[in-house]
Amino acid sequence: MAFVDEVDGRSQVWVRSVTDGPATQITFVDQAGLEWTRWSPSGTEIYFNYGGGIWSVPAVGGGPRNIVARGKNPSLSADGRTLAYEGLGADGDLGIWIANADGTNSRRVLNRPFISTSTPAISPDGQLIVFFQSSGGPMGDLWIVPSSGGTPRRLTFDDTEGGTPTW
Repeated sequence: MAFVDEVDGRSQVWVRSVTDGPATQITFVDQAGLEWTRWSPSGTEIYFNYGGGIWSVPAVGGGPRNIVARGKNPSLSADGRTLAYEGLGADGDLGIWIANADGTNSRRVLNRPFISTSTPAISPDGQLIVFFQSSGGPMGDLWIVPSSGGTPRRLTFDDTEGGTPTW
């Protein structure tokens, strides 16, 4: 498993076997703000939010690399080739974006004003993105949009506390 824990007041990524052994620190960042770990489907990389962007680090440790400069809350397709995330465009507008897993070929799928809090999750086949649309605070509903872009479709209608959907 991968998780975030603080060392000297700074969040770091750690990994630990669920069957035995101690946890191992695999990042050594020098600023606060690291959060939101996600494994790559191959199990070789861990993606995380840091410094306003999305980073990855080898699961066995090593130097982290910046994948997306202005994004957060990464979600990878089952084949590990496609990344969906919340991102900021050059105009500063928040939206749902899709890119190759290395951050190249990024494009916006859905713009604000529709998006407020999204935590997108890409479907296993990479064709759809589910996200949580807040109506205010933690309340809202789940929506879905094609990863190629298009009109979002509402999935729930209960305006309840939620977020962070998965497939």
